[in-house]
Amino acid sequence: MADCFRLQKKNERDNKPKTSACTTPYITSTLECPARQAFKSSFCDYMEEYKPFMSDGFVSIVDDTTLQPIKILRDTGASQTLLLEGVLPLSENTSVGASVLLQGVELGCIDVPLHRIYLKSDLITGPVVVGVRPNLPVEGVTLLLGNDLARNKVVAEPIVTSEPVVDVKSPEDDAELYPACVVTRAMARKQQNENLQEDKFDYMDLSDTFIADIEDPGKLRKGYYKNP
Repeated sequence: MADCFRLQKKNERDNKPKTSACTTPYITSTLECPARQAFKSSFCDYMEEYKPFMSDGFVSIVDDTTLQPIKILRDTGASQTLLLEGVLPLSENTSVGASVLLQGVELGCIDVPLHRIYLKSDLITGPVVVGVRPNLPVEGVTLLLGNDLARNKVVAEPIVTSEPVVDVKSPEDDAELYPACVVTRAMARKQQNENLQEDKFDYMDLSDTFIADIEDPGKLRKGYYKNP
């Protein structure tokens, strides 16, 4: 049996380390130079690029109703989900009695213990098995969500309702937001009445002026002039 070719291939697959691809730049130099300042600026911009893949979630011990809030980063390059150590009171009861070998970009391997926990997130909810690490490469992230749990999901899918939701607001409700643009019904009626009042004074009696004589010197008639 030890010389069986299929058994040898199976053992090779089982012992092959999983990939863990999440990497972040780390500033080690203490010199204050223009190059370091430029690197710090690009580092901040780089961290901003993580935001579309970050979300909030909760974890707990299985069968425990006490949920702990966590910050999740979806790592599409990782084949193993990792939880930050210390978030939950893990013990032998949560351990699955196994560990996994992880390999990063430095090509070194680390042995990561596996624990069973309860995860609630936008992409997956339920009992899951995660690796536990004393630290993670991204500051502020509590859980690196890998492809082992999320599969082909990267971000949460939008929720579609069968009936459209319409938020109807009267113009008066938005008057504080758009004071120069809102015309209420009362204001419209007032403006209309003012226009009618102005129309009454648009015509002037010109029968006693020279305009009447110009039009018909032999006949007195009323002339009207409309304001432009």
